[in-house]
Amino acid sequence: MNAKTAIALLLVFLSQASAAEDVAFACPSVLPSAPTPPWSMHTATSAPSGDPSGRHSAAGMALFAGHPRDDASLVPDSDRSVGRDARESTWVLSGEHWVGCAYRGTPAMLVQRVPAQLDRCRMLYRARKDYTAVSKFVCTRRAN
Repeated sequence: MNAKTAIALLLVFLSQASAAEDVAFACPSVLPSAPTPPWSMHTATSAPSGDPSGRHSAAGMALFAGHPRDDASLVPDSDRSVGRDARESTWVLSGEHWVGCAYRGTPAMLVQRVPAQLDRCRMLYRARKDYTAVSKFVCTRRAN
């Protein structure tokens, strides 16, 4: 196991070990040839429009009820403006959920399971013409 993989696995363990802390999900800016854990590869049924540079650059993120192979992308429970062109989407979770990273010009996605103890996700983003610029995607456990 190389150092990069060991660090990634340690981060996953630490994020799942503490239910009180936020877990941030960040997509690589360009689709890698091989995913780094905890990300895995999934092929979606459709692809965002192509990238003029020929690279598969990030096109946005989605939250899924169950594994993304079931095509159950969720609509946010709330979506609001938080600035001139910024928006915030919020989902309340129950059951199994996955986060997916879409890339321009390919149906390939990176996907990762949301730890079961987390029950709310929030995404801050700016909608662009043909992609979504996500600045933050965080899931957390609400205080009881």
